Formats: sequence, structure tokens, C-alpha cells
Amino acid sequence: MAWESQIGQTARVAIEKATSRDQVRWRHLPKPAELHERFANSTAADPPVILVIPGPDELWRQRLNLIDRAVATGARVPCAVLVGCSEDPPKDASDLVAMLLPRSFHLLKYKAAFDEAAIDSLVEKIRSAVVALRAGALASGEIARVSDAVLEKRRPSRWCADLGAAGSLGPGRSLMAAQNPPIGGSSPGGRIVTFYSYKGGTGRSMALANAAWILASQGMKVLVVDWDLEAPGLHRYFHPFLEDPELSSSAGLIEYFYDVVSAALSPQGLSAGDAAMEKGPWWCEWTSLLRYSYPLDTSVLASDGRQDVVAGSIDFIPAGRQTTDYGERVASFDWKSFYDRLGGGVLLEAVKQRMRERYDYILIDSRTGVSDISGICTVQMPDDLVVCFNLNQQSMQGAAAVARSASVQRTRSDGIVGLRIWPVPTRIESAEKERLDAARTRARALFWEHLGPLLAARDDRAVYWGRVEVPYQPFYAYEEVLAVFAERKYQSASMLSAFEYLVNRLTGGRVTEFRRLPEPVRQSMVRKYLSDSGAVPLDQLSSEHVYLSSSAGTEKQATLVKRVLADEGISAWLASTDVQPGDDLDAALRGALSRQV
Repeated sequence: MAWESQIGQTARVAIEKATSRDQVRWRHLPKPAELHERFANSTAADPPVILVIPGPDELWRQRLNLIDRAVATGARVPCAVLVGCSEDPPKDASDLVAMLLPRSFHLLKYKAAFDEAAIDSLVEKIRSAVVALRAGALASGEIARVSDAVLEKRRPSRWCADLGAAGSLGPGRSLMAAQNPPIGGSSPGGRIVTFYSYKGGTGRSMALANAAWILASQGMKVLVVDWDLEAPGLHRYFHPFLEDPELSSSAGLIEYFYDVVSAALSPQGLSAGDAAMEKGPWWCEWTSLLRYSYPLDTSVLASDGRQDVVAGSIDFIPAGRQTTDYGERVASFDWKSFYDRLGGGVLLEAVKQRMRERYDYILIDSRTGVSDISGICTVQMPDDLVVCFNLNQQSMQGAAAVARSASVQRTRSDGIVGLRIWPVPTRIESAEKERLDAARTRARALFWEHLGPLLAARDDRAVYWGRVEVPYQPFYAYEEVLAVFAERKYQSASMLSAFEYLVNRLTGGRVTEFRRLPEPVRQSMVRKYLSDSGAVPLDQLSSEHVYLSSSAGTEKQATLVKRVLADEGISAWLASTDVQPGDDLDAALRGALSRQV
């Protein structure tokens, strides 16, 4: 290929930038014979190869057919990254990709324009693909030089005796059986709370986001982690307070795990001797997630001017950078290999320890269903497990089964359960009262084994079930608006009151309510949420106007009434304050009475 072309120049510069720190070999193979020889004679120990193919369909097919023949003859295709051009590949290219070895082939397309933006975009794609290839090689054992003996020296278990946990899972064990250090009734430092639901549509992320703001409003330092990698969406509830609301450039959890694998398999690290390792474990810098966290703008919490309560903070770790290749990065990561060969279980224990030191509460949004990822979130990570479910059989039975499994796996040899489980029924509709009561009875029976030890008295359990129910509010089905801003305080049977009660139980009464905001500030927050979606603000949907009349001797009292109404979001018209010198008094009165103020 002619490197002088725009396509060639962009590829050459991007490859040099992307591979300079990763020591990945690359070659320009312009002749089909050289390409065929390269793949036909490849071995499993070969390093990743970056292959550049120009755009015309004939060249695509020519080179792809060579790779196809190499696969058909039994040659092992090495970790190859195919960097495409601005034109779409022919359909048979996609068919060929499916035939190649898993995690050994990445098809990357890029713009031909030789400019800084195109190069930077391609650099990130190449780096992500190289890391994914290394992770795939780790899982399949294709990199022969990374022997078990070498990896044994690099497992965190060798350096984590003080954590009291096994470094990795044994052969054939699942992540759900990951061994945790013994946990008693309380954990040192901050508490980790996982919000889980067996099925989607329960409002799990909504509950977590509101809990984070309630905690922060009372001075708590809160970390929120979006661990729902397959369907990330927690950031939607925080978008007015994020600098990058779409997460188009914000690295997150999936990037963290790939970076850990890349560091573990880096040529420098793998070749380091015991003397170098003894100076400091390679993974120590990876026990902190600080570089992947982003602070929310919580200045609104100080808008009431109170000095007796210091506003807290919320840091947010997203699921990952939301680019076009996000789904591929998530699907390519092998969690079993992360645990089995790299001792990921102990690394996460060290991560937990660091999080506890920095924050009062760590809230994790888990994915739904039963999987390796949900097992990490429900079994290994939390001190408290909030189980959200709808009052239908599938949701209740599935949630109860996962809660029971987590409880069993977190039960110590002395019978003490190191996990508090809080069932939370959501989307409660008051219609069909008889069927609703029957469903409530079933839910209480299913979760009695978890709630009974926490609330021994029958009356306490009755109060819990009555106050923790989250009612269904149609408004929240259309907008990602938080109840702490959308609802007024002290309204019974509201979503806000349910979330406040849940936080009350999670904190043992340490935090009981959301710090009240001045009414104009609360409404401005709602407008901030709705403005991005194009929705009509609430105060424009249902604004109230009051006409106040006063005599000369009662103007002071009338002014006070107007101020109180304004705090409740009700606009009032008062002649002594709204009519300016020179105004037409009759016209002003007519306008006020007709709500044309």
C-alpha cells in the first residue's frame, strides 16, 4: 500500500502513536505472498500484528481470502488487528470475521482524512483492540510465553496475605463461589451497598441515584459505580451535574479492567525479576479507582445557606466510555480468566478497602439477572444488598432466589451472615386492591428469612414493608428526573419518602431525610433536567397564581404571605410590591385578576 496516500499516512502515524508504549510489532506487507506467508507460518507465541488494508473491494477480497485460506488449512491466526479504511468492507468480510478464532481479530474502520482528529480516534481504537487481544490471549492461553509460573508471581494473592483472601478461583469454580475475607456485623470504614434487580424495569437505578443525593445532602461522601456494563444508564440521572453527560470521552469501569489486564501482561512487567517485584507489587496502583471517577456538581446542596450541615459529595464511576465499540469491549472481557489467572478476586478486595477509606458510602448499580458480573456485585462486593422487584411472580421469585444464593455464600462457618439484605417492592399501583394485598403477602413470605434477622419485631417489619414501597408515578416513566428534586418534601406515599426511609434503614438512622432545598432552587433543578429533553417544565404545566389584597396597615403581613407562597412555588401578586411608580394601576389590577401578570 502506498503510505503517501491519506489513508496510508493516517494509519502509519496512528500505529506509531498507539504502539509506542505497548511494544507491539507491526509490518507493512504490500504483497499478497508476504501476507500469506506471515499467517501460514504464524505461531501462538507471536505478538499482536497490526495489518493495514486499503479501500478498494478487490484488495479487501484479495487479502481476506488469503487469511481465509490460512484458517482453512489449520494455521493459527495470531492476534491480528485489521485496520480498515473509510469505505465499508464487502459483506463477505463480516462472514470471514465470524470464522476466525475468538478474540483474535478486530475490524477497525477509520476516516481517510489526514488530520489530528482522525488520527487520535484511530489511536484509541488500536489501543483498545490491542488490550482486548491481550485479554483474549490470557483467557485462551494463546500467549505461550505467559506461563502459569510467571503469572503466579504476578497474582495479587502473593502480596495480600493481610487481606485474608484466596488469590484466585480454583479450576472449574465460578465467580459466584469467589471466597471473601470474613466479614462480621460491621465493616471498617465506609459501607458498600449494591442495588440489584432480577428483571429490568424496577426503578433500581432511580432508587440508587436518589439515595446518593439523600446521603450527600447530609454531609456524606458518596461514590456511585455503574456496574451494569451490558446496559449502562445510571449517568442519565446525573447528566445535569456531569461535565461529560454523554460519557463520550469519560473512561470508566470496563476501561479499568482492561488497563489492569494490560498492566499485568505488559512486556516490562512480565520480564521483571523477583528483585524488581519486591520493590512494590505491580497492582498496587490499580487498587484505586480515583482516575476513573468524576465529581458531580453538588453545589446546589449549599443553596439553603445552613451552616449546621456541611454538604457532602458524589463521585461517579461510569460503566465505560460510550463510543461505538463499547459493546465489543464489554463482550470481549473474560471474567473467569480475570479471576482464575490474575487473582482478580483479591484485587477487588483491595479495591474495596481503598474505597472504604475514602468514602462513607459506596453505591453499586448491578446488572440484572444471574451472571459473573452480577455475582461480583451481589456476593463479593457489598455489605448491604438492596433487592428491587415488582410484585409479579417472575420478578419476586427471581429476586428472592438471588438473595438466598448471596446470603448462603456470605454465611461464615460460625453461621453469621456477612450481608444485610433489604427487599424493596417498586412500581406499586393502588388499583386492584385484593390482588395487590395478595402479592404483598407473597413478597413478605419470600423475603422473611432475610428481613427477620434485621427487624425481629413484627411491628418493625410491618412498618418497614409499609414505608419502603415505591409507588408508581407515571411522570417518571418519561423523564430521568430525580424525586429529590421533582417532589416536595413531607408528602406521604411518595417516591421521595420511600427512598428516605430506605436510606434511614441503610444508615441505621444516621441519615433520615433529604436536606430541604429552597423552593425556587428545587424548581430550577427540575427545569435543568427537563430542558435537555425538550419537555415542558413542571412550573409551566401547573403554575398557581394568587391575587393578594391588603390595606395600608396590613402590607407587611401581606408581603410575608407572598414570600411564604413563593417558597412553595406559588406566584402571588401584591399591589404594594408589583406596581411600580408610573404604572397604570387599573391595567395592572385587571392583568393580575386575569393571570396576565
